[in-house]
Amino acid sequence: MTSPVPLPRHVQFSNIAVLTDLGRDAEQSMRFAASLAQHFGARLTVAHACPPDFYVYVPSESLPVWPGNGQSAKERAAQQTGSLIEKAGLAPASVNAVISSTSMHELLEDLELRKLDLLVLAPHARSAISKLLSGSVTAEVLRRSQWPVLVLPPGALNTQPTYSQFHRVLFATDLSEVSAKAFAYAAGIAEDSNGQMVALYVDEDGPAFSFERVMALQRLEDWLHRKSAVCGISHRPECIVRFGTPAEEIQQTASEYETDLIVVGARGLGVMSGIASHFVGGTAYKLACSSPCPVLLVPDRHD
Repeated sequence: MTSPVPLPRHVQFSNIAVLTDLGRDAEQSMRFAASLAQHFGARLTVAHACPPDFYVYVPSESLPVWPGNGQSAKERAAQQTGSLIEKAGLAPASVNAVISSTSMHELLEDLELRKLDLLVLAPHARSAISKLLSGSVTAEVLRRSQWPVLVLPPGALNTQPTYSQFHRVLFATDLSEVSAKAFAYAAGIAEDSNGQMVALYVDEDGPAFSFERVMALQRLEDWLHRKSAVCGISHRPECIVRFGTPAEEIQQTASEYETDLIVVGARGLGVMSGIASHFVGGTAYKLACSSPCPVLLVPDRHD
């Protein structure tokens, strides 16, 4: 008996990278990224940016002393990464490459050459994610990223330690063209899993009167109809309009619908530096920190 031919996916990742800080919980993010890569049959790259080598000069006639028993920072990081891969139960052959660069610039250049289609970030604590989202190193990553970024917020890996299909997808939109690419991902992921998609539009300024709600809902439905025709998506999402602070409304909706994944579009050069009009300022930080589920940030990339 022949095996059934798998249906083509609307969303396919073939080259995934996981950016690790080699911290105490890095093994969890490694396992998740590995299971994600396995599901899609994708190559997996493990990336880490280590600090540059330095030495401490001891006065008098002593020679400079280099830390690390003669190993360079890059060599030590590569050794730690290899150990992490082993602890995560991954066969070295299942990892496409291990990148351990001494600068974020060098790391990003290497990643860009590998033509990624997804970068996974998984900070292990709120203090860490604060550094991740606001630190200068991560700012450079997000500023230059030309691929979707999957953020696994604190606690997300506790409820979903390995990847399983996302069956309940929340797509947050401001009805701009920036959101169009994100819509294709959200609808495609929901359709591929035979799941449910909820489309949310948050009006930050408008009054929550019934007439305004009806008009906003009509705009949302019309926008989705146009984008569905362009993307060839037949999935019909449930449409919701809310009034208030975007981050709070998105989080509230995600909790109510027990969402597996939140998908939003990103404007400009950075994936989190300006996520459409909903995500100006600290909204991206709030959403990533407080979301009970993974958040997929899709850049406004022009191929």
